[in-house]
Amino acid sequence: MNERVRSPREQVTGVLADPDRAVAVAEALRAAGVEDAAVAFYGGEEIIATIDPDGRGHGPLGRLTRALEHFGQEGEEHHAAVEEVREGHLLVAVRVDDQAAKDRVAGVLRDQGVTRLRYWGRWEIESITS
Repeated sequence: MNERVRSPREQVTGVLADPDRAVAVAEALRAAGVEDAAVAFYGGEEIIATIDPDGRGHGPLGRLTRALEHFGQEGEEHHAAVEEVREGHLLVAVRVDDQAAKDRVAGVLRDQGVTRLRYWGRWEIESITS
């Protein structure tokens, strides 16, 4: 596995409890003008290994990166994401370019029943509540 672990950047993320709704969510995003290439759905053991909240599968640099993230919000978010996937939910991630796109995407995801909405900026993770 790659030594480098990454977190989403400039993306709105959320949790889709019903994986059967993924097509409807993608269609709603497309109808709102979001390109298919900007949308990703993640689930299963592969994404758990990729998130690797403790960095164990990514070698010494991965372990160090994840250890440092535990001092901030990222570590908590990674562990929560893994738990959601273990419960059979999908993670949704949508790349956005600006505030208007962020607001539009968050609204569509919320309308489609996606929960735990977050915006992963360059230096912070923002909880999207309204």
